[in-house]
Amino acid sequence: MKKKDTELLAKVIRYCNEINIIMKDCDYQHFAEDYKINYSCSFALLQIGELVNKLSPEFKDKYSKVMWRGIRDFRNIVAHEYENIDMTRFWNITQEDVPELSAYITEILENIEG
Repeated sequence: MKKKDTELLAKVIRYCNEINIIMKDCDYQHFAEDYKINYSCSFALLQIGELVNKLSPEFKDKYSKVMWRGIRDFRNIVAHEYENIDMTRFWNITQEDVPELSAYITEILENIEG
């Protein structure tokens, strides 16, 4: 794996952790109504999508368990169609996909470094 990939992955984890902090003790109703939470999570997801897009093709091929394109595609929705975001989908991403992505990337980095 290229050094650049590991640096990008470390940044992805940072943004995943920030989403987890923002969402701590947040229920769906609060999430759906609080624009500050929405904007904060949106920005973090934008950054994750940008970083994932910069990963080397070799890395993405090797670790194809993650839907890298889906992450990038959601980034594009956030960036270009924010008003049309499905709040239930957005909520599920913050509750399920982000923690799974963070855990998987952490595992990858631990295996590389260990």
